[in-house]
Amino acid sequence: MEDNGEDNRLPPRLFATDRFPTQRLNIYSRPNILAFIRHVLRGTDTFKKIRESPFGKLFDLPTHQCAVSCKLIHALMTRQLICEVDHTFWTVFGSDPFKFGLEEFGDITGLNCGSLPEGYEAPDHNEKGANKQENAHTDPFWQRLIGKDNNITIADLADQLEHDEEMDDWRRIRLALIIIVDGVLVASTQVHRPTLRYVQMLEDLDSFLEFPWGRESFLHTVRSLKPPKFFKGKPVDDPVALLVSKLKQKTFRLTGFPLALQLLAFRAIPMLLSKWPAPSQVQTIMDVTERDLPAQNTLDTNDILLVEDNQQMVVSSITPVSRGQQPGWGVWPFEKTDEKVEYMEQLISINHNFTKTMWPGGDRSETLRVVPEEKGPAEEGIEEQVPVHKKHVVQIKRKRSNLQPRQPSTNPGSATKRRRTSRVSSASTSNTDTNKDVEDRLSVLEARVTNLEKANQSLKESRRRRRRGSRAPPNFPNFALNHRRRLHRGTVHNSEQANRDGDAEKLPIPQDPQRWPQISSSPISWTPNAAPPHPRTPTS
Repeated sequence: MEDNGEDNRLPPRLFATDRFPTQRLNIYSRPNILAFIRHVLRGTDTFKKIRESPFGKLFDLPTHQCAVSCKLIHALMTRQLICEVDHTFWTVFGSDPFKFGLEEFGDITGLNCGSLPEGYEAPDHNEKGANKQENAHTDPFWQRLIGKDNNITIADLADQLEHDEEMDDWRRIRLALIIIVDGVLVASTQVHRPTLRYVQMLEDLDSFLEFPWGRESFLHTVRSLKPPKFFKGKPVDDPVALLVSKLKQKTFRLTGFPLALQLLAFRAIPMLLSKWPAPSQVQTIMDVTERDLPAQNTLDTNDILLVEDNQQMVVSSITPVSRGQQPGWGVWPFEKTDEKVEYMEQLISINHNFTKTMWPGGDRSETLRVVPEEKGPAEEGIEEQVPVHKKHVVQIKRKRSNLQPRQPSTNPGSATKRRRTSRVSSASTSNTDTNKDVEDRLSVLEARVTNLEKANQSLKESRRRRRRGSRAPPNFPNFALNHRRRLHRGTVHNSEQANRDGDAEKLPIPQDPQRWPQISSSPISWTPNAAPPHPRTPTS
């Protein structure tokens, strides 16, 4: 042990003590699917058979603990220890370690964690070709159970399971099982889809139910918790550095069934439940009557830090488990050994008092975490103040308006204005007229309206005639002819004009009054020896 308190015989940390990132996790496993299966198959022989199988204990999980706390699982991942044991996850909470392995997973879920069939190898989702199933729809059993659609989703199958009343029991139980496996236990994508190899296994239902699904689900879970061996189909040179960088990102994907790690944390660290509101009556998924789990608040980062810093916190490094009866239950036949893990287990067996300073190593790029102050009883009911957010990146500057509010006038106003105001005031405060008075006034108003319409029509006719002006009445051609003859006979013309007198009298008279120029009604006058006006252009 070094002078600074670190014990290098212990497994090193992934992140240095109290220097943990706090980012988000994407967990694709959906425990509420179990409540859906319970709701849809309630009272059927199909659900009875599932309940009696190794999948049955999943429906005994407490509903108030099934809301996945991504912050808690992320905190346990960043506090993990780096060890050579492939199938065991060790983490440190506060100053004490605790173990998450296949035995703990099997005890929590009740699933079969026995040995895998000979020649079977669980796929690694990060390995190249692990998720490849483009030709799934060509498989004969896929076509029989699923159909000819290669891109069908678990949600599509769930919709068929709920609404297809003519579905037989042979297909009903198989769809329910593939929904549980691909939607809860080995979920690896945001949109769940049935896995071809699992669909093919459903051809023999009894063999499918006896398969060690606990071991299969745990492998998918622990591989995403620990430093990965593959990334995008290629081997990784430095798995630890890759996991450190991944956990610093905004999001990180977890596959499998990470809820089991959260449920184990509640067992190993009971004080976490003090920050996790529980209902007055604890119920399991079997007690749920709806098609979804009830809403539940989860832990945040401050809750985790407060529990971790509490002096009264107790951590059970190794939780007791009930072993299953299946052959090879919870055992890895060719598991690697790690001397540092064995040394740590020896200290646990003698109830050694661990401290934070004992744990060596870890990435130190994150800032040192400060434990928040815990709110007292009087502060718990005080709501947190909502911050005021800005609305614009660039504030909009408004011009000052020259308009000002009008000041009340002290001038009493003119006599006419005072009389008008007085009349309005008296009218508004006068008594209401009777119906008889209203009818009389209405009759008078109707008569006035009729008279006004007649006067308006007469005025329009008068204005129309005035606008015409030059338009002569129908007898205008005869008047013009006589007027022109008198004009020509009583006027002295010059020689050129006199020669055209006869022609002027023979000019044709247009019959259309509109073609005549304006002629004033005033008398025509001229002086002797003056040229008379042109017969075609009368002047006033």
